[in-house]
Amino acid sequence: SKMGVSLNDGWNWLSFNMKDDNLSSVNTAMASGTWTSDDIIKDNKYVDMYSTKQKQWIGTLSKQGALNNTQMYKVRSSKSQTLSLAGEAVHPGETNITVGSGWNYISYLPLTSMSVNDALKNYRAENGDVIKSQDAFATYSTTNGWEGDLTTLTLGRGYMLMRSANASQTTFTYPV
Repeated sequence: SKMGVSLNDGWNWLSFNMKDDNLSSVNTAMASGTWTSDDIIKDNKYVDMYSTKQKQWIGTLSKQGALNNTQMYKVRSSKSQTLSLAGEAVHPGETNITVGSGWNYISYLPLTSMSVNDALKNYRAENGDVIKSQDAFATYSTTNGWEGDLTTLTLGRGYMLMRSANASQTTFTYPV
């Protein structure tokens, strides 16, 4: 199957619903894009910049290996474009998303958009947890569930999930 991820000119929060071999390197995953030396891809630890001279992505993200399908990546594109990835989609119900305390960069794997409450029904949220997209957020309350201007999670986008400082590491899967 093919997956198209639309990129705006500027920063984009992305995730990839693809089997790991399609994400075996930053250069493989980003091959369909048109890049300049202003372009960047990063997760919460590592960063790559595009080298027009070497015609490839270079940096700590590439050095530490592949991209993966459970994480969100922030991509700065110097033009609006569609990134196309060919390969097999992962099964959301069989793919664990691991989260710890503080801010987590998480992917969104279901093929259809879902409300935040539906998408995160297998995640054991605690009072005060926050999920945010690039331009909206929602906060979890034990009485009302997820509330805020972030109402829907969408394929191809990535999210930041904030858990309390003393939250232990846990995993969840998206509903099918």
